[in-house]
Amino acid sequence: MDGMAKRRKGPNRTTVPTPTDPLEAMVRAVERREMVVRDLDKDLARAVYLARRYDVTWDDIGKRFGITRQAAHQRWSKYEMGS
Repeated sequence: MDGMAKRRKGPNRTTVPTPTDPLEAMVRAVERREMVVRDLDKDLARAVYLARRYDVTWDDIGKRFGITRQAAHQRWSKYEMGS
């Protein structure tokens, strides 16, 4: 058996396999959450990039996130390349 026994309706109403092995279920849940986090990080980087294009300072960006301007610059300045 491949660890898949049950089926359930997914968020888009399609039938998706449900793992019967608890470890497999945990691994899949972590993988899904990692993908969500990556997508959110990309969205945040785009928002910071756009803010910088509109001359928002690193100090203002850092304050919004509760970090220093230096920390904000270190985290997101790489996305300014090509601007």
